[in-house]
Amino acid sequence: MHNRGVRGHLAIIERVTGHRPPTCPWRAFYHPLVREVMAGAWASERGNINAVLGDDAPWILVQAVGAWERAVSATQSEDREINRRQRQRDAAAAKHRSR
Repeated sequence: MHNRGVRGHLAIIERVTGHRPPTCPWRAFYHPLVREVMAGAWASERGNINAVLGDDAPWILVQAVGAWERAVSATQSEDREINRRQRQRDAAAAKHRSR
């Protein structure tokens, strides 16, 4: 059973990405497919994914890269939203202090 902190992280990961890891998220980095995606993920956003994966990449690897991209995009979106809300709180606090 996961401890309370890990369960909290799993819930956040599920909310942000739509997928809940079955175990500690860090363990995923030991999986060969995850390691392969991580090794080539840099090329995807630069339009070079075929150069890294090749034209005949296994479908599971192509799907995994897509899942990685969606998770990164969702996480970045969540970060932007958290930062936006923090800026709003900071602005409201500064306005309140200046009264």
